Amino acid sequence: MSFDFSKSWRRGTLISLAQSDAEDVHETAAGALWNLAFNPGNAFRVVEEGGVSALVRLCSSSVSKMACFMSALALAYIFDGRYLIF
Repeated sequence: MSFDFSKSWRRGTLISLAQSDAEDVHETAAGALWNLAFNPGNAFRVVEEGGVSALVRLCSSSVSKMACFMSALALAYIFDGRYLIF
């Protein structure tokens, strides 16, 4: 089942959280994006909404090791070739 971004959030809100300078939201945002990436439709929407750059930023610069780990996992799920969405 695909998550409907448009009905649940203002466009880009979750991605904005991932791009936040507030370190305490990094783990939550990365975890949510990782969970969304399990579904092909959601993974595609994460890409469309600019989530890749947000995940790369979290993975490379967050002081939270858990946020880095979950960001890397989300990117792996998005680009591992399981889904032919790109």
